[in-house]
Amino acid sequence: MLNLTELNTSLQDIPAPDAKHEDWRFVDRKNQREVLQPTFSWQSYATPSCTLQDGALHVQQLPENVSICTNPDIDDWVSEQINTGDYAARWSCTADAGCTQLTIEATTDTPLVIHHTGGNGRLLIDVRENVQAEIILINDIQEKACTGFDLVVAPHSRVTVDEIDTASGTQLYTHKTIRVAGDAEVIWNSISLGGALVRHAAIVELLNPHAHCTLRNGFSLQGNAQAHSFVRLYHRSPQTSCQQLFKTVADDESLTSFDGLVHMDEGADESEAQQRNANLQLSDDARVYSMPQLDIFTDDVIANHGSSIGQPDGEELWYLRSRGLSLKQARQLVIGGFVTEIAHSFSTDAGRTLALALLG
Repeated sequence: MLNLTELNTSLQDIPAPDAKHEDWRFVDRKNQREVLQPTFSWQSYATPSCTLQDGALHVQQLPENVSICTNPDIDDWVSEQINTGDYAARWSCTADAGCTQLTIEATTDTPLVIHHTGGNGRLLIDVRENVQAEIILINDIQEKACTGFDLVVAPHSRVTVDEIDTASGTQLYTHKTIRVAGDAEVIWNSISLGGALVRHAAIVELLNPHAHCTLRNGFSLQGNAQAHSFVRLYHRSPQTSCQQLFKTVADDESLTSFDGLVHMDEGADESEAQQRNANLQLSDDARVYSMPQLDIFTDDVIANHGSSIGQPDGEELWYLRSRGLSLKQARQLVIGGFVTEIAHSFSTDAGRTLALALLG
């Protein structure tokens, strides 16, 4: 049996990563500064099904066919996270952390809305076979959070997640593991304004033929905000597919990074992967880092990746100005449309409306 008392004591002594740790090479932990985010009230856009604090769920009203496991078997689950080597995964298992499991047994008629308020902990969502489910994850963090989200999707199921950071004025670390079985699909969309330090890590495994995953993320950063995306996506089987689109607008003295790897195992033939990272750098003082990567150990695949860092498109600005807009108006329109593309792709009406309202 896992000795959680000894484990939690040892985890509290884990040193903070610095630039020497490859997975955190772009994260500036030394120069975190307070970020004053505008007050945003999200309650009129979505009604929570449950509240997640320190890994414990406080249920308001779960959708039909969704149940909570109050005493999950966490030994293997926690052991796996602390052995990953990822600091966020290990922090999510510290002494004050809880571990909770939700099971979605059958198709849900309404979205599962999770109001995440902070603390450390992990939430496992187990989606059974032949299920259609929608999830809205609202990260409403007032102080600090390091939370793990584990999504396991059985064959012939389809799950969409719309994730919105409505308040991350201090620190938010998420560590997601996503496992997709054959003939199943996961679509995960996210929007954030960043914070003193926001880092979203996603580890995805496409386990069987015809497993598919789409990841879309948009950052809109101002002032001293930091926001980082770290992705490791593994094609474990033939005929799997993924699409990634990560877009960022970085202004003032903000800092952002995309560190994404697509790995295709030997034998993962006839698989497809698309990875794209696009960034608008609006200030000379803003820092933007992009590292898309492909590791391919098989033949007969279609895989491409791309990265861009630049200013608003001059031809677009000229066209808008020729239609009577001022330079300032044209610039605001181009910049606004850059990240709102991600918000418009959200799967739920409530999530889409909330994301667009957050971006203003």
